[in-house]
Amino acid sequence: MFGSKAKKTVKKAAKTKKKAAKKQARSDKKAAKKQKKASKKAAKQEKRDALADIRNSDLSGKDKKQAKKAAKKTAKKKVQSAKKTAKKKVQAANETKKDKVQAANATKKKQLDRAVDPSFGSAEKFAPGIWAKTVELAKRHGLTKSAAMKPGAALEKLVARVQAKTLEAALVEAGLFKFFRAQSISGNFAKNPFKHPARLAFATKDGALTGTLGRTWIHPVPYDRDEVRFCFQKTGGAGKAGVTLLKITPRGKAVELWTFGVAPGQDDTGRTWARSFKGVRGCLIAAVVDGKSATRKIEYELKIERPAQGKVVKPKRSPKRRVEGFADLHAHHMSHLGFAGALIAPGPMEPLPKDCGGKHAKFGGSHDKVGTKRDHDWPVSHDSCHQVMHWTHLREAMNAEVTGGRHGLRLMISPSVNNMFVSHLIKHKDRDIPLNDMDAIRLQLKAHHAFAERFDWYEIALDPWHARRIIAAGKLAVILSVECSHLMPKSHGEWRDQLDELWDLGVRAMQITHENDTRFAGAALQHGRIFGVKHLLKKPAWNQMDPDMREAYEDSMAHISKIEKQAKVSLDRYNPVGVTPEGFQLLTAMAERGMILEIDHISRAGRKQLFDWVRSRKTPAAARWYPLNFTHSRVDELMPSKDWFREQYGEQPKYTIRPPVGWDGKFSTLEYMATIEEIKWLIPTGGVFGVRTGPNAQEEYTASGVDNRCHTSSRSLAQMLAQLRDLGVAVSLGTDIDGFTTLTGARFERPKGEQRQRKQELVATGVPKQRPDNLKRDKPVERNGELSEFNFLGFAHHGFAPDLIQDIENLGLDVRAMRASAESTLRMWERCHDPGRKKLSKAEYTAHMVTDVAKAVK
Repeated sequence: MFGSKAKKTVKKAAKTKKKAAKKQARSDKKAAKKQKKASKKAAKQEKRDALADIRNSDLSGKDKKQAKKAAKKTAKKKVQSAKKTAKKKVQAANETKKDKVQAANATKKKQLDRAVDPSFGSAEKFAPGIWAKTVELAKRHGLTKSAAMKPGAALEKLVARVQAKTLEAALVEAGLFKFFRAQSISGNFAKNPFKHPARLAFATKDGALTGTLGRTWIHPVPYDRDEVRFCFQKTGGAGKAGVTLLKITPRGKAVELWTFGVAPGQDDTGRTWARSFKGVRGCLIAAVVDGKSATRKIEYELKIERPAQGKVVKPKRSPKRRVEGFADLHAHHMSHLGFAGALIAPGPMEPLPKDCGGKHAKFGGSHDKVGTKRDHDWPVSHDSCHQVMHWTHLREAMNAEVTGGRHGLRLMISPSVNNMFVSHLIKHKDRDIPLNDMDAIRLQLKAHHAFAERFDWYEIALDPWHARRIIAAGKLAVILSVECSHLMPKSHGEWRDQLDELWDLGVRAMQITHENDTRFAGAALQHGRIFGVKHLLKKPAWNQMDPDMREAYEDSMAHISKIEKQAKVSLDRYNPVGVTPEGFQLLTAMAERGMILEIDHISRAGRKQLFDWVRSRKTPAAARWYPLNFTHSRVDELMPSKDWFREQYGEQPKYTIRPPVGWDGKFSTLEYMATIEEIKWLIPTGGVFGVRTGPNAQEEYTASGVDNRCHTSSRSLAQMLAQLRDLGVAVSLGTDIDGFTTLTGARFERPKGEQRQRKQELVATGVPKQRPDNLKRDKPVERNGELSEFNFLGFAHHGFAPDLIQDIENLGLDVRAMRASAESTLRMWERCHDPGRKKLSKAEYTAHMVTDVAKAVK
């Protein structure tokens, strides 16, 4: 395959020219040396003749001596001149040789490029349709007007133009990944292994060949760096193979970069071939593994790497400067690019439209209940499908007009989010947004960086000291996190390599599981049972098509029988699957990097394992007494059950609050919410608690001193905050905003006769027998002496976050620690980087994480 007649001819001609060039260079060098010897001999003879003439002359002794000296000096100069002349000629000969060899090599390379066998070398054979899809995506995102463009100089310029734009490059990359995935899934490898290649990734992948079959691997996106490193290792089998690495240029050429052979038997087992190559920006990188044994099998691993991939740089620890303002520990800023691009609209950088068009959020019917018109239908607190983290909303939250510009939003953990099962089920999918989790996550992470490039008040924080410097400069510090149903799957390669790639993209926090069991941990059951399993059972065809779906299905189904069995014999009825051995390895790797660990979605069995692990002497030092954090949770003991609602109202609420689902009667939460026992674990480890601001009714906490008469409003939230206060934990907001969830409702109605600002302004979100608060008696929120729209719309968008905190203070709770939660969160993150951390007593924790933080708020 790789020894075509054209290539052999080119190589033979190049070898002949190279040989001739070397022969000529040797001849020139030999002649120069011969001339040097003759010149030296002639100079010496001339010196002898001059001295003899002086001896036979009539000159006096003194004059003879001077004449001899002058003759010797002249002769010496001539010898030196001859040496220099000869040296120059030798150097010229060497340069001529070098130039001729280089020219021969260049000619050979050009001729080889032209002579690549079309049976394997054309771009279309390697990656059918990729360049055409690149042009289509570039046109969609406004980077070209051309609908069709053949490989050539124009395409090369277009690729460079795409790569110069962070957001557009990410969208094109995501579209190409989805296109390539569809091509690979629909292909039949056994019939045509080159038409449907496998994906070459920045993570180690396994491969195997038997006999003389071949396998093509390709990174189906134009590479965005000047240098790439290719790694190949034979891991088993007795077969032999030929491996060729190529770059496929936008001009349509497949250029060979490296070819090597893998020996049969066990000689090369365990051997690694690795080499770096430059000049690959804008090209597709491909590798072909060609079996050379008749019947033997070869097993191997391969990957590509970016320069310094996964390199962990020691943080620059600047002098600690206390920061003011609050943190939101869980806000999905780029979720419009998750869930097939069909759940949240519009994007946070786009102008807010007057009408969203209604072509999104067709999952559960929530969009139909709200409406499509901005400032008439949305934003409202009971809406979960429209953009409520627009850049204007974030600026409003930062400016904190309700408190005169003080104590605004300063720090935010933004998880890139996706659920592969929802993405498959939802209607009106964007044709170019990936359905699988990790490609959707990568797109969102890059979109965060694009947002930071566009808005100079927004910056990605890479460590706690960096975050402090960002906040001190008057900017919003954003910590990137990941939350998905199928984290770093085996089908995408070695998880350590995937973690390196996430790290390079700025990820510094992570949930190791979400709505489904993963290879790392069991998920906290909610929504009745593991989310999506019931849908998978109806769609077995997915499992035959999509490697990610098949793997996720197998992970979930491996545990569902255990859950069903446990449900019949146990009173707890929770997921028995805890943290897996791979999960503890991942947690150790995260601890070694100082990443923030979020435990909300881990099963209760897994949370208990985690707490026992971080306090064990056998645990790796990097993870001992590592901070455990709930970033968007509630107190489970205050969550109402069916019996509580029947006792209170005699009937179930009929609007917005979903009917109780699950074995224990909790409202869709099952084991998701944190128990009091679990919340206490935050104290010895130094963690923080982010309060989820969904419209959940709460059972009354008498010690709050707040009348629990307006469920799902700030009054409900106050019950939980009071209990967290008495437990002594550091509290922040953890809104889960733009995470397909509704938010805290309003507690006031507009005065009679005043025009509504929204079609639906729901007080207490429709819970029966509830009553709104009184505007004159119950201290509504004011901005600059006027009533805030928060009073009537509730927590409708992120700009109302300071108003929400003020409303809780108006109800009589001390919110100073929450207003300074950016500081307590950074102290937690700094503890993650402390190799000498020890168990904290309650007094030490309270003094450092609560009291000292709160006293700075005036």
